[in-house]
Amino acid sequence: MERANPGCDIGDTVTAAIVTSDWFLSAVSPQALASDWVLREVRLARETQVRVGKPAIIPVLIKSCTLPDELGQLAHADFRFEYQDGLDGLLRTIGSPYRRALLEALLSESDGAIRSAWASMSQDQHTWCLSELEGFLTSAASPESAAAVTALALVGPDLLRLHLGRLLVVKSASVVRRALVAVGTLRERTLQPVVSGLVSHGNPEIRQAARAALRRLH
Repeated sequence: MERANPGCDIGDTVTAAIVTSDWFLSAVSPQALASDWVLREVRLARETQVRVGKPAIIPVLIKSCTLPDELGQLAHADFRFEYQDGLDGLLRTIGSPYRRALLEALLSESDGAIRSAWASMSQDQHTWCLSELEGFLTSAASPESAAAVTALALVGPDLLRLHLGRLLVVKSASVVRRALVAVGTLRERTLQPVVSGLVSHGNPEIRQAARAALRRLH
């Protein structure tokens, strides 16, 4: 939730944040449950979830207490004893959708979005995303393969170089075109004979991409 501007109704700001969020994490302790404000937020999140299917609600148990009805049937993240155990459990739940969102940004084929997403990631996220992108290359028939070539040319060129020769001869025209762009961008002169052969390809878009790649290789 963004910080509320001075003079804004905090209740309206909190309500707007809850009804538009994908996740609602409620820190739970005896002190929190004694707060009418906290209980109001929990009820609003539950009502919104029933009505529109989100936000997903996760109780974050800070101290032992009896959970209210709105939270009682939900699996909780337990921070009462070991902080790291609680955090690991929480990240297992919310980490997969978050990682997928990062991967989707890398597959956007927008240089700006790709660079921005990459810059926002941790080293562990870099490693995971590179592995996923390489997996798309391994199965060149997948719909993400062409976008993965574009992404790796920007954020994983050394990894992409390992696959470029094979990608130039797959059946997918969109993958071949993007691989040709990458060959030119990365100045992969060892692949010049293969690129030269594609100048006479039956697909006019591949022929055009091959000629453009050759110009960059010369």
